[in-house]
Amino acid sequence: MPIEQVPDTDVRYYLVAFDGEGRERTDDPAGLMSERVVSALQDQPITDVFIMSHGWRADVPSAKRQYAAWISAMLACTDDIERMRATRPDFRALLIGLHWPSEPFGNEELGSGVVFGAGPNLDT
Repeated sequence: MPIEQVPDTDVRYYLVAFDGEGRERTDDPAGLMSERVVSALQDQPITDVFIMSHGWRADVPSAKRQYAAWISAMLACTDDIERMRATRPDFRALLIGLHWPSEPFGNEELGSGVVFGAGPNLDT
């Protein structure tokens, strides 16, 4: 699952997954996403962090679809993005999607995601 790429964009987000007991999952091939998030915050000039959480009855694939749809909707607000860039030229977002298993018998496979490590950027 490492870092997810929003389809048809260059925008990425960190998908941090938890198990049924509320612990961060340790079976992600890329390691603990929370540690990758902390590293990104330390190593990159992040100005804003956006945290998303899906609702009830979501497995990993549906959470990924939901986050891709939300981020795509944000990117479609081009007037807002232009206004934000004019006001804050140094703006750089870090996007985080949280996943918690809430779909009985859902697909909880993390998958491979995107393997490169740069933080997401809202440049369109």
